[in-house]
Amino acid sequence: MPELIRADLGEIHQQQARPYITDGAWSLYELVEYLLGYSGPANVLLTSFSVSDASIRHLQHLKETQLICRMQGLFDPSLRKTKTALMYFAAEVFDEIRISPNHSKIILLDGSQMKIPVPSPANLGRNRRIEAGMIDSRPQTWDYFNNQLQKIWHHAAIL
Repeated sequence: MPELIRADLGEIHQQQARPYITDGAWSLYELVEYLLGYSGPANVLLTSFSVSDASIRHLQHLKETQLICRMQGLFDPSLRKTKTALMYFAAEVFDEIRISPNHSKIILLDGSQMKIPVPSPANLGRNRRIEAGMIDSRPQTWDYFNNQLQKIWHHAAIL
């Protein structure tokens, strides 16, 4: 999968804003793995309205291989009702999960080599649709998303 993403995105550099449009060939959780190759091992905050078993298993592998140092998830409360068993699994993989009315889909990588925020329209599930987003390694973009998400995180319920 990284080859497909590399063909679509090319190299990721510091101080770069890179828009993307997918053709459904790769998913947001696979983009996390690709970006970890540039950020270095990272603390990761993921927000999503929905998640899938495949995404959690993929992220679990990234934690086990120590590409993800610490992982936090901010999810919508509806997941507790619609995907209860999956949330139990997520609680075993994520270091911390919070619940708040959420429809955002954001990757926030705090890496040893680079900080990368990625706002996206895609949830943490298998993506089979055209999606568009922005990979942005500029410090002001990181600061904006980090500050906003920390405010939300502080008021969100602990799972």
